[in-house]
Amino acid sequence: WLGLFVEAFALGGTVDIVTAADGTVAGAALWRLGQGEMPFPSAPSVGGLMVAVLGAELTMERGGALRAFAEHKPDPPFHYLQFLAVHPARQGQGLGRVLLGHGLARAAASGTPVYLESTNPRNLAFYHSMGLSQIGTFTLEGGGPPAFRMWWQP
Repeated sequence: WLGLFVEAFALGGTVDIVTAADGTVAGAALWRLGQGEMPFPSAPSVGGLMVAVLGAELTMERGGALRAFAEHKPDPPFHYLQFLAVHPARQGQGLGRVLLGHGLARAAASGTPVYLESTNPRNLAFYHSMGLSQIGTFTLEGGGPPAFRMWWQP
């Protein structure tokens, strides 16, 4: 399912990847730059991608979570990290640090802050070590996990 998001971000966002020595993709970071939204009206929305992957009924059930993420975003401009993922076999090798560091350097060059949410509390120490601060928490509807709001200022 992540492939659909990568394709969408290739059209209207930024996709950073790291590869293993054999050339396989070991990790990826998907960013929306500047205003935090896709710059092209023809690019699929996150909701549209979810309908393609999950179907309309399940997407409707998850709609509250999508609304919660949208309602808690800060005012633009900011660079938004939609996804940061490293293949499980490659975790612990610093690849997530490389991916996030590259995005932070790009944001610093433009003087733009970075915003992200994480629903995994184990990731908080990593984000703090990269200079991000937690600016809030909200809970997803329907018994979902807490979402930790993170901010980085250049």
